[in-house]
Amino acid sequence: MLSLAALVPPALLAEQQPAYQVLQFIATLVLGLFFMFLMAGVLNAAKRADLTQNMKFSDFFTGFHRDAKPVVKLSVVLAVVYVVFVIFLVVAMSLLAGSAYLVGQMFGLQEFGVGLALLVVAAYLLLMAVSWVLTSAMTVAMALVIFHRYKSFAAIKLALRGCFKNMAAILIYNIVMTFLMYLSMIPLGLGLLVTVPMMLIAQYVIYKQIFTKTVAV
Repeated sequence: MLSLAALVPPALLAEQQPAYQVLQFIATLVLGLFFMFLMAGVLNAAKRADLTQNMKFSDFFTGFHRDAKPVVKLSVVLAVVYVVFVIFLVVAMSLLAGSAYLVGQMFGLQEFGVGLALLVVAAYLLLMAVSWVLTSAMTVAMALVIFHRYKSFAAIKLALRGCFKNMAAILIYNIVMTFLMYLSMIPLGLGLLVTVPMMLIAQYVIYKQIFTKTVAV
């Protein structure tokens, strides 16, 4: 069957592709910022529920107005940190893979393919573990900014230090939550209606368990 894409001239597709990529990039930024606003609201709602045993629906939208300025500042800083981290990761993986390939060629190692595969798996697991900790650190930094008015860089530094000190607990939490997320998707994804809010509220618990003893609430 002839698809509609086949009817479009290749030159026109080439012209539209950069525009599509720009739109996709803008959409990613907008969605990321929306999530940061929403996360700020969730943290505020969780704190109110924790302190007063009561919660208002309007608390979920405080990130869009009351805390909008610090949320935007933190989002910009986190975006820069994320880009730098990705660039470093790509360069490091490229150098590591290139070095391993050269060693294999020089010494004619027959087991080179197996070794490289194990290296890739180990790197992937390490990246997953670090990304889990960084995600929690991002949320904790948000809490430090909106609850304690920390500057963005100071909040990120303190959040990273606290989360990496509690890395084992955060990894166990993420493993359990990943398992629950997969289970939640079995009944047509209906379980996500419970699992996703629980996961978001858990970020406040992580912040509270790590920092309420050292940072005044």
